[in-house]
Amino acid sequence: MSHTVEKIGGTSMSRLDELRDTLFIGGREGADLYGRVFVVSAFGGITDLLLEHKKTGAPGVYAYFANDDTNHGWHDQLDSVAEAMKKAHGRILSHSADLQQADAFVDERLHGARGCLIDLQRLCSYGHFRLAEHMAQTRELLSGLGEAHSAYVTALLLGQH
Repeated sequence: MSHTVEKIGGTSMSRLDELRDTLFIGGREGADLYGRVFVVSAFGGITDLLLEHKKTGAPGVYAYFANDDTNHGWHDQLDSVAEAMKKAHGRILSHSADLQQADAFVDERLHGARGCLIDLQRLCSYGHFRLAEHMAQTRELLSGLGEAHSAYVTALLLGQH
């Protein structure tokens, strides 16, 4: 059996309910539903909030974190990301148990990321480590949050269908 790999962009991910009925399931049944790998982007707008807005340049969590000295503006931005993620999956998921699981996923992942960033700031405050040396990994950590969220929500949605 051969496999296909299909990439879905963020704007399309925001129409996940339509993708369920066309791309993911459509008229497929049985074995035809399988043998396909989907690489998903974060829901539309989430990566902009996590990194920086690609069109306007407005700062996201990453940009606030990279430029932060003492005011911790990235904390507030991370809270905004959590709200946006929950709003995104709230438009897609209809079962209360799925919504609770998706909310818990967001809370757990963002809590973990917040802890990592706090620890990194603390470590770099001693002067032996430079924050600039860790920014590529920090960027990947943050962008991965959006992708993991959309993949998790997609799995929950498909599990119901």
